[in-house]
Amino acid sequence: MRRSSITALIAAMIAAAGCIPRPSAGQCEAMVDHIVALTREAHDGRAAEIAGAVSEEHRVSLRERCIDEGTDREVACVLRASSLDAIHECAPRR
Repeated sequence: MRRSSITALIAAMIAAAGCIPRPSAGQCEAMVDHIVALTREAHDGRAAEIAGAVSEEHRVSLRERCIDEGTDREVACVLRASSLDAIHECAPRR
């Protein structure tokens, strides 16, 4: 799965949030750590290093969007995800 599609998915999840309980900064940081780890795990060798570096470049923006617009439910779902593909299940249904 491409990094840009994961970022777009997370942005869509965050944008769909209304007046719902928001995650703490610590929860958002844990979510971003988990996404970075899953991104590395999805690749082998040098590709894992590159994927991890690209994920790190998006760390600040993902964390800020999570804090500003994310929900507790979405963050908990992402933290339970065991793969990048599983994160898609965390998106709000429309």
